[in-house]
Amino acid sequence: MLGSAAKKRAWIALVTATLSEAAALVWVFRGASLSRIAHYTLTPPGNPAGWAAATIVTLLYAAYSMRVLPLVGEYALAPRRWREALGLKLFAVPMAFVTGYFEEAFFRRSIMDAAMHHGAGVISQIIISALSFGVVHGVWALFGGLRAGIGAVVATTILGGFLAAIYIAGERSLLPCAASHIAINLIIEPWLILSATAGRWGRA
Repeated sequence: MLGSAAKKRAWIALVTATLSEAAALVWVFRGASLSRIAHYTLTPPGNPAGWAAATIVTLLYAAYSMRVLPLVGEYALAPRRWREALGLKLFAVPMAFVTGYFEEAFFRRSIMDAAMHHGAGVISQIIISALSFGVVHGVWALFGGLRAGIGAVVATTILGGFLAAIYIAGERSLLPCAASHIAINLIIEPWLILSATAGRWGRA
């Protein structure tokens, strides 16, 4: 059973992430037309290799999360249990789209393209993207303690590397990596953050 304190901390984490990243998106696209936003998002559209890699990464990372985090495994594929935190699950839907899109636009397109323009090779771009993505997720320590913070850094650094590889495989398309990130969030949230706030990070 999920405790009220864990749910409260999860609400704080999810709302903070969603609002801050939504505000960043509004700032970045301020004054931009819908056609410009669509062009940034949809061009290039990706290729079969990028979409295949995105599908594989989504399935593997979701399965990995459900295996190593018992709470995620208990709740992610059991809709009958969602009523214990139904509000959080419903809020996790827009959160998944906002954070998934923003983080891919920033950590993949912005950071990797900037690294490329400064002469970094493909491997260096992937490493830079992965490490920056992982380090930022150390903020989880504020909600779940040091163990959750370290675990989040390690897991998201690995995920960031895979998403960066998807970006390259998809010919620097934002779509496959963003779709993968959003799908992962939809599957494992809010159970992932609840694993941290409930002190149930990792196998017993």
